[in-house]
Amino acid sequence: MIIDVFQDTVCPWCRIGKSYLTEALGLWKGEPVSVRFRAFRLDSSIPPKGVPFTEAMNRKLQDPGGEKLQAVLDGVTRAGRQAGVPFRFDRILSMPDTRLSHQLIAAVPESSKSLVLDRIYRAYFEEGFDIGVESVLLRICRRMRIRSG
Repeated sequence: MIIDVFQDTVCPWCRIGKSYLTEALGLWKGEPVSVRFRAFRLDSSIPPKGVPFTEAMNRKLQDPGGEKLQAVLDGVTRAGRQAGVPFRFDRILSMPDTRLSHQLIAAVPESSKSLVLDRIYRAYFEEGFDIGVESVLLRICRRMRIRSG
């Protein structure tokens, strides 16, 4: 069986879904499963240098005053906790262009893609790193000792 996962590296729901998929596959007793991670950019209008996180989210929520944002982030944080993946939105300053992070995932060996995606999610959602910056992505690779495939 082949499962194609279309995801963006700044999508908290993608991270939550990946956690549940990993859990389900750990319980799976059927035929072998191959998971293929496919790039999907939620917002292709984000410029290469990114934009401030709060500004981008308020625009997305059509909420210029920002009244909805905290409630949305609280809900995502609760859902993440249930899925076993933490979120630290207080550390996120930038909404990056995710093109480079998708290119990194595409470049690593198939056997490393899931782990690299997890590390990118952690860097962004827990540590607040700007994953649209090449040096941040290279640091993730160096820490993992991964070379492109």
